[in-house]
Amino acid sequence: MLGAPEAGDRRTELTAIIKQVRRRWRIKLAMVGLVQWLAAAIVLLLVAAYALETFKFTPEAIVTGRITTGVLLVALAGWFVVRPQWRQVDDERVALYLEEHEPSLDSVMLSALDAHGAESRSLALTNRVIEAALERCQGIDEGRRIERQPMRKYAAVAAAVVAAAVALVLLGPGFVRHALSALFVLSRPVEAAAPYRVDVTPGDATVPKGADQTITAQLHGFDAGEAAVLMRGGPDAAFERVPLVRREDGGYEGMLFDLPGPLEYFVEAAGVRSRTFKLDVVELPYVKQLDLEYVFPAYTGLPSRTIEDGGDVAVLGGTDVRVKVTPTMAAPAGRIILDDGTSLPLASNADGTLGGGFKAAKDGFYRIEPSSSTRHRARPSMPRRTTRSTSCRTERRR
Repeated sequence: MLGAPEAGDRRTELTAIIKQVRRRWRIKLAMVGLVQWLAAAIVLLLVAAYALETFKFTPEAIVTGRITTGVLLVALAGWFVVRPQWRQVDDERVALYLEEHEPSLDSVMLSALDAHGAESRSLALTNRVIEAALERCQGIDEGRRIERQPMRKYAAVAAAVVAAAVALVLLGPGFVRHALSALFVLSRPVEAAAPYRVDVTPGDATVPKGADQTITAQLHGFDAGEAAVLMRGGPDAAFERVPLVRREDGGYEGMLFDLPGPLEYFVEAAGVRSRTFKLDVVELPYVKQLDLEYVFPAYTGLPSRTIEDGGDVAVLGGTDVRVKVTPTMAAPAGRIILDDGTSLPLASNADGTLGGGFKAAKDGFYRIEPSSSTRHRARPSMPRRTTRSTSCRTERRR
């Protein structure tokens, strides 16, 4: 017969085996949940990537995707991995689980637990039952082989799922990689996370009332067969669509004519939109009429020549070109800017015109800038086809 101390030790061994079986069972459940979570997470990320591609990675879509994806990933982990661990399993259930997978135990584990938990009339009989259960458990490696094969299988499945996910990211469509970067690289601003971008010039600007404004757009990360600028005069007005013309460098360009007042605008191409900009339209002077006087070099013996409402200059080298600018509104002064950066002053005349000049020494361009008494200044504009007025920044060949 076992002595009391020895009997207590054997009962402790039986309890320890039960605890180890329960621990390995929970680990197996965790691996099953991990495989399920990985599969669900891949599907979720693919859906998120397609959604971001559909919405062309707008900042709003990226923010929504980050929040939604993060919440769902945590929820899926809780459902597949954490939830199964909350199940309370007593010793009898563990013993039943062990005997179901190891028929050779022949119900000895349940008998040993019953004898261990009951007040038996025969201590010797109780000890023999526990001893028999321990001997059977040693014969089956204390139940370790029950989870060994399934855990290897689930580990292989998890590795295969991860490998498939890596292959999809590396070899799949580019937008999948862009989506993962946009969703999980949180250190970058949302605007920088978008792989598709439309850069617009001039962006936010202040322009003279009635002037023309060139809009240029450069596409980054994608290509489009056409692009358009959408503009409106106020928050309650509908957007008006104006097509842009494709340039040789792949960008797009267009002109907004005779701006009557402030407006909002953005550029759209292949569903990708730039951010919305504002053009503030103010009363600024620009060139209404440009009169030119050519003073030829003395050696030519030619008399001076006046060109009314001119612009482009074609003269002999060394000719002094005097300009008379009629602005659209009173301007205290102005300047002539040559393409080499030289700035020449324009002085105000008594009749409200501006006068100045330059020497045409080589081929190049010039532009006229009337100044304003306000802090605003007119912005550059491209030449426009008109016979009446010219923007104050229109470049003229000299």
